Amino acid sequence: MRLHILFGQRRETYEGEYAPEALVVWDDYTFNENPEGFDKDVKDAEIAFATEMVAMRVFLVEVDQDKLRRLLLSMPTLQGDIKEVT
Repeated sequence: MRLHILFGQRRETYEGEYAPEALVVWDDYTFNENPEGFDKDVKDAEIAFATEMVAMRVFLVEVDQDKLRRLLLSMPTLQGDIKEVT
């Protein structure tokens, strides 16, 4: 599965102040059904965040769909020691 992600980088007062942000995310299936809708969402986000971001760019990210499905449907297991607080 591929994800179409518009990432943005906020203006910073010092380097590393903000991490890149995912502003728009569509999977391939949704994108293929309505590519014009994705373009519209990207343009809307670019307008909405124009004064806050120094850079915005769409990246394609490959995700293993089977692994993602297993993680979504599995029960997470927490590991660690439980200690009584006195």
